[in-house]
Amino acid sequence: LDQLVKFPYHKNPIVLGSIIILSILAVIFYKTPKFEKDMDNLNYMSESMYESEQFLDSIGDVSLRSIFVISKGANLNEAIAKLERSQVFIDSLENIGLIKKESGTKELLLSKTAQKEKIDKWNLFWTAERKALVTKNLEQSAKELGFKKGAFHPFYKLLEKQFEVKEIEEFSDFYTDGPLKEFISIKADNANIFSLLKVKVEDREAVLDAFTSNDEIVVFDKKYLTDQIVKTVSSDFSKLANWSLILVFLVLLIAYGRFELAIIAFLPLGLSWFWVMGAMQIFDLKLNLINLIITSFVFGLGIDYSIFILNGLIRDQRLGTRSLVAYKGSVFLSAFTTIIAVGGMIFAGHPALKSIAIMSIVGIGSVLILVYSLVPALYSWMISSRITKGKAPLTILDICGTLLAWLMILWGFHLLIFYAIPLRLMFFLPLKWRKKSIHYLLYIWAKVYIFITFNFRRKSYNLSGVDVHKQRILIANHQSFIDTVYMFSITPFTIIATNDKTYRNIIFGPICRLCDFLNVGEGFDKVDIEVKRLWAEGYSIIVFPEGTRSEDLEIHRFHKGAFKLAEDLQAEILPVLLHGAGHYLPKGNFWGTYTHLVTEFLEPILPTDKSWGQTYTERSKAIRKYMQVKLEELKDRFGMPRFLDFRLRLNYLYISPVLYWYLRSKFIIENRYELFNNELPKSGRIYDIGCGNGFLAYLLQYSSSKREIFASDFDEEKIANANSRFMKNDKIHFEAKSAQSIEPKNVDGAVFSDVLHYLNREEQISVLDKFAKNLNPGGVILIKDGDAEHVRIKGTKRSEFLSTKVSKFNKHMHEEMTYIDTAFLQDFCTRNGLKMEELELSSVTSNKVWKFTHAI
Repeated sequence: LDQLVKFPYHKNPIVLGSIIILSILAVIFYKTPKFEKDMDNLNYMSESMYESEQFLDSIGDVSLRSIFVISKGANLNEAIAKLERSQVFIDSLENIGLIKKESGTKELLLSKTAQKEKIDKWNLFWTAERKALVTKNLEQSAKELGFKKGAFHPFYKLLEKQFEVKEIEEFSDFYTDGPLKEFISIKADNANIFSLLKVKVEDREAVLDAFTSNDEIVVFDKKYLTDQIVKTVSSDFSKLANWSLILVFLVLLIAYGRFELAIIAFLPLGLSWFWVMGAMQIFDLKLNLINLIITSFVFGLGIDYSIFILNGLIRDQRLGTRSLVAYKGSVFLSAFTTIIAVGGMIFAGHPALKSIAIMSIVGIGSVLILVYSLVPALYSWMISSRITKGKAPLTILDICGTLLAWLMILWGFHLLIFYAIPLRLMFFLPLKWRKKSIHYLLYIWAKVYIFITFNFRRKSYNLSGVDVHKQRILIANHQSFIDTVYMFSITPFTIIATNDKTYRNIIFGPICRLCDFLNVGEGFDKVDIEVKRLWAEGYSIIVFPEGTRSEDLEIHRFHKGAFKLAEDLQAEILPVLLHGAGHYLPKGNFWGTYTHLVTEFLEPILPTDKSWGQTYTERSKAIRKYMQVKLEELKDRFGMPRFLDFRLRLNYLYISPVLYWYLRSKFIIENRYELFNNELPKSGRIYDIGCGNGFLAYLLQYSSSKREIFASDFDEEKIANANSRFMKNDKIHFEAKSAQSIEPKNVDGAVFSDVLHYLNREEQISVLDKFAKNLNPGGVILIKDGDAEHVRIKGTKRSEFLSTKVSKFNKHMHEEMTYIDTAFLQDFCTRNGLKMEELELSSVTSNKVWKFTHAI
């Protein structure tokens, strides 16, 4: 059991490959399951029971089936009349032997029409002549035989009686409490009359079919009712199954709050359906009312297993525990005991029981295999393995967006190969015009690609001031493959300098050669003649001076080829800054992450401007430092909190829907923490006290890479959440510590955000004094908390009560909260030689932000 549970099914290529192949085959060859509509086929009768039935039938017709005939009318007279009109047909079936017996009202209760018909027949038969003749003959015979005189006078009176049609109600005693009460049902608005027909089993279908054209009566038996129910279920089965699956998926979606997690949990259930249906085809089984019930049971267990395994994966990834083994063990024991209990019926002779066993074994077994392999594999591929590598987890939007982006690459390849090559071969057109047309195709494709990939998440500074027709050497920092595409979208008249690897690539190589791109793998010196020819033809040249993509997204050492080229050609250099391309598609990644693309076009550098250095070597170093500074300014201008918004959401995406939406709400309330980011130093040691799940800590560090963040919180679970995020790097340190136990050193910045009121007054003084004494020159302390003197402090206290006592979202050490006020903070400044500045007051709560710096 231990080996079965611990075996890494999701990492074994043979297991995964087999499951994928089986699943694909099951889906491809899936057929709508046949439904067993004849319930008799589900009956089981041993040979001895069958022989006994045959013997009893030979002596008493015990096997005769009952068929019910129902006539319905607005009143009893109408119902009887309808049945009487069908009686001739029933009698004909009885005459030919299809109906063995009939029980009902028949001649005992007649409609008014039938009564009149019989009276008319009586009167028509007993004419005066016939009455006289019968009377004469009867009297004569009676005298001869010795009958008493007058013995037949009652009969003579009957012959003379005038019969009348009676109302049906006059016979009420006969059908309310009399012998016909079982055959009649009377309600306020209708009446029903029944007849019971007895037929042989083999004649049942013939009798039912014989009445199909009769619209006045309803004919059915118990089997007919059952078959109709089965027929209805079978016709609506697919619809019912689909709606059930949709409902299950919606419940999963609500529970997990993400389509991705809902799909991961739901997929084993969906695939197991195809596996079970495939097994039923192999064993020649049909769906029926019996095994349909067990299907619900099996798939109910299946979704439970998926949820168990997925919750174990989320918990392990979130808290760094190893509880998945325990979850898998529980699932295995549940599946094993269920298979043993229900699967034992596979040895039963009864066909329904056997089908239940097969469906249980295959259903539970397939779900177990799928949840052991597919759920961890998908979770690892989309989430955990990426977080371990410091990459953002995947979302459906990212997957679809990336696939669309790669399809755009293939479209661009198709565009250039199937349009550019014929265009290049049009020798009757000027070569220069043909080349420029090809470049224009590339330019249009690049613009469409950038628009589709980043749509409305693009921002360009100074783009409108760029003269696309002016020849220049365009240089840019290199973060991603996207950089190249973006540079193509600036102007159609450009040549890019690329390396040998790209030039020989199966996809990009033909494009490079078609567009006369430069292979500078061995340096610009090797292509000097080609460069001058292209320059003479009016092309600008794109160069990424770093030579390769930057993995840390910083600007690294520049190669000097571009600057020597600019010196040789006496060309302007146009520096272009790219921010965000590396976040979308970092080096070595296939899947992109949705983000902003921010660009800036700096002022052109003239070849005669010697302020950048006398030699191209000096110019390369100076321009690199200049671009490094400008890149940081670009980040600040666009706003790193705004840029990091979506990335921080991804950082907390798959922990829990509550935490994710709390983050989104917190970012709105706190205005993405822009105030904290702007007021704190851009470098140095920054302390985040009461960091919670680490929202602010991550934003501060990624807003400025020179910051080192020391974040702490009393809640160990929140610290575990913060520590297990993909954005975690060696410049962010999380510790599960109370504020009182922290020993700060060389503090350049400190943030106390909504934490001081959890401490009592003595603890507040001690903690703040420690940080003030260790505050470096130029350091900043920021305090955000409820102002005890503000009129809205009651609302703040109520919200804290809800978060600590009701929802227990926040932990606390003391029963009472201690809020600060201006007098307390003034004393703090006086004791430590600090000056205080009030930065912000919330418009809806009593929260304020105070800034503290050295007085001198």
